[in-house]
Amino acid sequence: MSKEARIQRSIGAFYNRTLGKRLPRQHFFAMLFLPLLNTFFYYISSAIVGDSARGSLALPIDAQIPLIEEFIIVYFGCYLFWFGGLFFMACQSTERFFGFFARVLVCLIIAFSCFVFLPLEIARATVIDEGFFGDAVRFLYRIDKPYNLFPSLHCFFNWIIYVQIRGKKEYPLALRLFSCIFSLAVFASTLFTRQHFILDVLAGFVLAEASALLLKTPLPRLSRKFFEKIDLYIFTKQK
Repeated sequence: MSKEARIQRSIGAFYNRTLGKRLPRQHFFAMLFLPLLNTFFYYISSAIVGDSARGSLALPIDAQIPLIEEFIIVYFGCYLFWFGGLFFMACQSTERFFGFFARVLVCLIIAFSCFVFLPLEIARATVIDEGFFGDAVRFLYRIDKPYNLFPSLHCFFNWIIYVQIRGKKEYPLALRLFSCIFSLAVFASTLFTRQHFILDVLAGFVLAEASALLLKTPLPRLSRKFFEKIDLYIFTKQK
């Protein structure tokens, strides 16, 4: 066995003794892949559209929604919920996790297509508050361009976590209730921080609900096979 192969084996053994007790290696690679793909899609879609004209899906009621700076806590807090939920799902059975993975993967591709072929823009609100919450909203507006609106990935990501545990009694009722209530709070936060329109929120919700159809396709199985091969190549490939 070559030196490289021995190192691969050693890394694999170390993982198995630590994180591997909760998280199979192929789950770990797939879990990392989703946020990386989301980040890539988010920025590449803006680069593709560039300075092209962008439309709006604002309804008359959208103009009546006020800016409530305090909702920035929920808006930023949902990242913790999403990454925590992603890790939680990765610790589930292989069948359940890769069903979840396949659903998110295809929905990200659909969202990316919408960002490119239906480029939208939202007018940013004027932030009056000079305190912590106002500063946090201004920070958000600086780091996040008012693009990539339809569907709302904030709403999609959080709702699909809830969909995965909804109605499943093996998960505590308190966890299911919290997931539902917090996801609805995220819906509200995208509106009250003036980051999305109502139709964006609805599209994120529908996308998460419709993703269940993907469980009847071969994609979950193919995804599992793909990451098993990655695991084999990185940790157990022989020289």
